[in-house]
Amino acid sequence: LKDEVFEAAQTYFPNKIAEVVRHEQGVIPMGLSMAPATGDARWVRAGTSAGAVRASSGYAFQRIQRWACQEAASLLKNQPISGQKPVAGALGWMDRIFLETLTRQPELAPSLFMALAQRVPSDRLVRFLTEQPQTLDFAAIVAALPVKPMLKSLKLRHSSASQTLSGKAFE
Repeated sequence: LKDEVFEAAQTYFPNKIAEVVRHEQGVIPMGLSMAPATGDARWVRAGTSAGAVRASSGYAFQRIQRWACQEAASLLKNQPISGQKPVAGALGWMDRIFLETLTRQPELAPSLFMALAQRVPSDRLVRFLTEQPQTLDFAAIVAALPVKPMLKSLKLRHSSASQTLSGKAFE
């Protein structure tokens, strides 16, 4: 694929001189659990091991950078630093519903991602993905996705949580 992309770029931009200096690749560990705490106060969890990666998208860079800046400011003030907090609140909840849908219906993945890309204005989507959403950004995300599979995942998560809380999951 790398060569095909390079050739396509040369076709579209024939007067541009380009050279491939190196090829890189990586894997974003999406949806993985956080590493267990060490119990040693000298260790501070950050990044993937602290749950900083958005499980539904793999976005993490800006979140980790914001945390690092906050902690650097704490160090400069001789204050203790704290480990990075995992994605929580409405964003974490929406990620879990989205991942539940993908887990139960992986064939929907292309259409779900395309729906987000095509139906959500880019500024709203970027704010949501980088954890700086405004209230209407949440509404745009919800409105862009197909209702039936998302509600089914919500119902399954709610049912599962209710059973666990009532002890039925252990019977």
